[in-house]
This record gives sequence, structure tokens and C-alpha cells, in this order.
Amino acid sequence: MSTRHRWLMAGIRIFLLMVAGGAIATASIVPPASARGAPVRYACPMHPDVRADAKAPCPICRMALEPSAAREAPGHIDPRALENLRRHDAFDVAQIHDLPSNVPELRAPAWVEDDGLVSAIFYNEQLESLGAGEKGTFAPTADPKSRMTVQRALDAPIPWDKSSTRLRFHLTRTLVPGVVGWVALARKPQKRLTVPTSAILHAPDASYVLVVGSDGSTFEKRPVELGETFRPSDTTVVLSGLYAEERVVARAAFFLDTELRSSERTAKQEAAR
Repeated sequence: MSTRHRWLMAGIRIFLLMVAGGAIATASIVPPASARGAPVRYACPMHPDVRADAKAPCPICRMALEPSAAREAPGHIDPRALENLRRHDAFDVAQIHDLPSNVPELRAPAWVEDDGLVSAIFYNEQLESLGAGEKGTFAPTADPKSRMTVQRALDAPIPWDKSSTRLRFHLTRTLVPGVVGWVALARKPQKRLTVPTSAILHAPDASYVLVVGSDGSTFEKRPVELGETFRPSDTTVVLSGLYAEERVVARAAFFLDTELRSSERTAKQEAAR
């Protein structure tokens, strides 16, 4: 896909989001009165279901629990605005899918190291399907049609960041160090919890979704740990923070989140008076 085409598609998506966002532009969203005086609780930033009344390490990942009072106070939307959201089909459901059904290859960004081996970055959840000695191909970015066979080295996986890992591969040919490209492996079916990519919102310290409350008219900002994004279907894997069949705002989530933030600021200003 050309750069011009990608920019055109991005512009169309932004326009559609703005149109959908118009349906909720007049929504009146305020935190419930009971939440204003709610005691501070703590939750794990990676596993929001782990909560406590005092600071403590998460029993799953050992990360320090963080204050979560603001995150646990759901925003409320009036019935008319809620009806607009329903009319514009703004909600979707987190679902477990067999992945992928239409993506035959597992592709990872890669480069040639000084010792001639190829390093590639994979999402942590992808490692489950990769065996010892896994074979694939390496295609340099400068010549994508020139595919060379690679085989996974015996090196131990090296953590890259909190969601990905670096694996090393032997090349059947010698390439100049620094050559970049893509490692492609045969993809094996896996079951994964996914949401529409449009439901994902990003903050400097975390990604989150807006989960529809059990009453159908409140929205909780739920931090989530993300995995791979599948562009053809515009779905993103959720590793933690969300459960199957939970409803999320999948359309105009950015605009609704903006209203929630505005309401939170107003509530804080009123409480300070």
C-alpha cells in the first residue's frame, strides 16, 4: 500500500470517528455523587482485577499497586446520549477468537547482527507457538522479494520490553550487519481475547478501554495490556485487564473519553471549593 493511500485511509477513519462522535457531543457525563467521596483504593496497572485497600505488590507480576480511586469511579451518561450511542452501534464485545483465520504468516521486524545472526522482535504471547529450531524466512526491506531461509538459534529469548521478546535466527546466507527487514514464520492457530482496535485508547503510561457498566449507562476506564494488532480485521489482542463478553465502547471512544476527562476535572474543581 502506498504512503498516499495509507494517509487517505487514515483521513477517512478520522472523518468517520468525527461523524460518530457528533452523536455524543452533547452528552452530559458526570461521575456519580457517591464516587466523589470514595476512599482511595489501589490496583495493579497491568492486572486491574487485583485490588487492595493499601499499597502492596501485585501477586501476579509483583508491580506496585497504584491509587485507583479515579479509575474505579465510572462516568455516567444520561439516557438520551446513551440512546444515541446505541443507535450508532457504538458498543462491541470482547471475544475470544481463533487467530488468525486470514493471516498466514507471523511477521516480526528484524535486523542482521554483527555476528551474522538475525534478531527479530516478537510479542510475548507469540512465543507459545514457536518451537526450538523453528524455520522461516528473512526478507530485507530493500529487496522484499529476496527471501532467505532462517532457523531459530539456540540462544535464550531476550526480553525487549514488557510486551515483547527478541529471538535470534541463523541465516543461510551472509549479509552485511545492519540490514533490516522482516522475519516471517508459519502462523499456528491460537485462541486470543480481542477487541476492535478502535476501542483502544492510549495514555502516556498505559493503554485502556471504556468498559460499559452492568447498568448499561456508566463507563469505566479499564487499563489493558495489549498484544498483536491485526490490520485486515482491525482487531487487537488483549492480554490482561479485560474479560470475554465484557462490552466496550468501540466507536467514538476518543470523544466519549474526552467528555469523561472534562467531567472529572469539573468534579475536582467543585470538590476543591
